[in-house]
Amino acid sequence: MKKNLFLLAAVTAFAFYGCSNAEDYVQPAAATAQFVPSPKALEYDASLFPAPDKSQELNPRNLLANFNKLIIKANPERGLERKEIDVNDEQLQEIKTFTDDLVKAADTPLKKLELLNAWLKNTVRYEYADNSSYAVFKNRKAICQGYSNLLRTMLYTQNIPSVAVNGVYKGIGGHAWVYAYVNNAWYVADPTNNLKPWRISNTAAYSHLLPQMANIDIFEDDNFVYNYNESYLNIKEVKKGTEILVIPYSIKGFRIGSFNPSKPLPTGIRHIYIGSNIHSLGESFCGLKAYRSFDEAVFVDPQNADFGSEHGIVYRRDFQKKLTSLFYIPSQMRSVKLRAMEKVEKNTVYNHSVVEEIIILPGTKKLENYAIESCGALRRLYIPEDCEMDEQALYLCPEGVEIMVGDFTGIAKVKK
Repeated sequence: MKKNLFLLAAVTAFAFYGCSNAEDYVQPAAATAQFVPSPKALEYDASLFPAPDKSQELNPRNLLANFNKLIIKANPERGLERKEIDVNDEQLQEIKTFTDDLVKAADTPLKKLELLNAWLKNTVRYEYADNSSYAVFKNRKAICQGYSNLLRTMLYTQNIPSVAVNGVYKGIGGHAWVYAYVNNAWYVADPTNNLKPWRISNTAAYSHLLPQMANIDIFEDDNFVYNYNESYLNIKEVKKGTEILVIPYSIKGFRIGSFNPSKPLPTGIRHIYIGSNIHSLGESFCGLKAYRSFDEAVFVDPQNADFGSEHGIVYRRDFQKKLTSLFYIPSQMRSVKLRAMEKVEKNTVYNHSVVEEIIILPGTKKLENYAIESCGALRRLYIPEDCEMDEQALYLCPEGVEIMVGDFTGIAKVKK
């Protein structure tokens, strides 16, 4: 009898990582699921993690110094890109005609900047309104973002490079202002509050302005475009779709602290390797979550203090460096194995069109309603024997999903 039971357990296991058709594998039965052995973890090559170097780390507690170090390394011509100006050609021409007349007495770019900054401070009323450049130009009212937008548009008409900066006004809250490049130097302009801009070197005058993000590409190489985002030097764009994507540790002597892409990753990327240097992958539905592509697994260096990975899935770490909340499931992962958690909450696995099986490990006590939602290819769900499952834990998923219950730690691949 024991021999038969062992054989039954062996043939009931099915493919965990294989990509063959379902009929190539034996389907396990719920009654024998508790005998299924644990598979090997999804393997990765630790040598691919980027090696730490002596690059300068940008400490989030020194926002102003960090950004100033980066902006002086940027090509000012990046501040003349038309795509960053939020008006159409007809509106731009109208603003240009007005601006040309306004600065006609100025004989240097710096004087033009000073005139435009003062005009905005004296003319535009601080009021919640449409903050687009043209609306502010016509209505003469805005909050800080509108002041910043219109100043940049007016500078653009004078061929003066500028950068929109968002961050914090110390002691007050969120704020927007401008860096402009005139007379071979960067100047800081805050037309919402100040009549005159400051030279970048005069940090004591504007130490209350703490940059957190800016709309200029700081560096670019053959593989990536880098900007300043969430207070870190960030990888904004991946330019090439190699099968294995390794996020670099540094660029031009500066530590990269964020991988927060602002456009979809190239096709062809299957595995992503993230080093100990990355502190942010974007928040909410921004960044990696929003612009995932064809990745099947993401591996995080075990030395990373903010994120970790198990079975190719990314989790956050808490202050004790323990893995806690799930952060990211790769978009092309067909077999999802979730680490034990007290409960699987709403939308833990959401809108994953290719996932075929989900394995919930022992230690998980409950699958709440809508825990797994809009997974159209899902065929099998494995849950522990003592795991409670709400009636709508599977929502907008196929009706024929097999639910396998048992005290197992995983599924091993066994061909017929």
